[in-house]
Amino acid sequence: MIANVLVTDGAFAYSRNPMYLGMVLALFGITLLLDRVSPSLVLVPFTLVIRLKFIRFEEPLMEQTFGATYTTYKSSVRRWL
Repeated sequence: MIANVLVTDGAFAYSRNPMYLGMVLALFGITLLLDRVSPSLVLVPFTLVIRLKFIRFEEPLMEQTFGATYTTYKSSVRRWL
């Protein structure tokens, strides 16, 4: 299914990828709660996978779908925070 509406309010006003940001922050929170080093070893690879396997392909698709509207949004809202 192709999106037909570009959401730019709510969490999307602060991050172009609030769902991915939420996952990374949850993983970071688990690391703090467990007070162990081992969960933090997953944090960087997890973030890289999201960036390289998902965001890398989603952003060009968004530009293709929404054109100048997405380009303007992209220039005013950071990828993560």
